[in-house]
Amino acid sequence: MLRLSTVQTARAIVAVAAACAVSACAGGTGTQQATPTGATGLAPQGTTRAASATMSERRASDDNRNVEGGDDGNGTVVYSSLPKPVKAVASIGFEATQGLEFGDGVNLTHTGKLQRVRYVLSSWGCQMGHWYSSDCVTNGNPTFPVPFTVNVYAVSNTNTSRVGPLLTTQTKTFAIPYRPSSNHVRCPDGQTFYSTVDAACVHGLANVIVFDFDGPRVNLPAQIIVSLSYNTSHYGPHPIGQTAPCYTSSGGCGYDSLNVSADGAGGPIGSPVDPNSVFDSFTQAIDYCNPLLGTGFRIDTGCPPGPTGWTFNHPQFEVRVTTGGDGGHGDGDGHGHDD
Repeated sequence: MLRLSTVQTARAIVAVAAACAVSACAGGTGTQQATPTGATGLAPQGTTRAASATMSERRASDDNRNVEGGDDGNGTVVYSSLPKPVKAVASIGFEATQGLEFGDGVNLTHTGKLQRVRYVLSSWGCQMGHWYSSDCVTNGNPTFPVPFTVNVYAVSNTNTSRVGPLLTTQTKTFAIPYRPSSNHVRCPDGQTFYSTVDAACVHGLANVIVFDFDGPRVNLPAQIIVSLSYNTSHYGPHPIGQTAPCYTSSGGCGYDSLNVSADGAGGPIGSPVDPNSVFDSFTQAIDYCNPLLGTGFRIDTGCPPGPTGWTFNHPQFEVRVTTGGDGGHGDGDGHGHDD
């Protein structure tokens, strides 16, 4: 079983050869996650270049060139760790890590009424075949539906979890794009596709999902926790199971190879509550930095600061508040990519 934050070096993932363990855990669909230990095999690739990209690869890259999707210019950004442009990111997959919920506690630049949350994902799923077996094929620009739940909590300074009351929640289904086919010509490793945005061969297709909060909107305190939750075949709050038609399909279920971004130090608009910790929930206590604190959604603290912990692996999202009144509506297009 793979995990992002590695306290025990014996659990570190050091090569894509570990994909066999992923496929066993994920019902045949490997999942990418960030590897703070510096394992380049599971990190976005950045060395293989080519003069041009295929039309499908260029289209997929262009769809994710910027984070303008869902940004109509209204409101004020009070926290953001969104990259611009959106590039291949280190990420964590629920199917591979037995995940339930993943997010971050953040300090807002100022308070206000919640208008919008945007979150970065990384899609490793293929329409046919798999990224890890060098037979990934995606024709055109197909998508697969995934319901995501975003939760916004207050930060507590009186309990060990640091999780305060739930302020608001929203569940919305997004059309998530499959990643492009493996490019065996431009990417000799056989697993990756060529991204014009990264000018490199990468495993996962970064994309942004958008949650709009219509009135009456909740007033945000200065510190909040923003998390994402979704279901996979075996994990998430309500595992889907193995009876879904996609489970036995050539490419497996896209959500089993879908990850949440875990890349960067947080900010620069606003800042993390704890620069060396995130908030998460796993099925087993061993997957936390400090297993002695038990399971449940809580601050994941105890990993050593730096590349072997969460210091440079915070989720990438944006929080926007209204600048006046309680009205206004977002685009609500339900797409899992930037248009």
